[in-house]
Amino acid sequence: VILGATVWREFLPELDEVYRFVQADFGSAAWISARLAELLPVSLEDKQAWLEMDDPLERLNAVAPFIRRPPH
Repeated sequence: VILGATVWREFLPELDEVYRFVQADFGSAAWISARLAELLPVSLEDKQAWLEMDDPLERLNAVAPFIRRPPH
């Protein structure tokens, strides 16, 4: 959850228009993994499969390989 929360906090200001009315829950694996699944540039089939997962930790494990950290 920590990696997902970190990534989300970095990008949330850039997505203000889209998510300005969404209550952020950085402590929730379900919330973080669902938002990442929505935003990652993957096929609609992958997004659908991720969002249908009942286990948020399973979803985080599925999306993790698609998250790239910016160079420092």
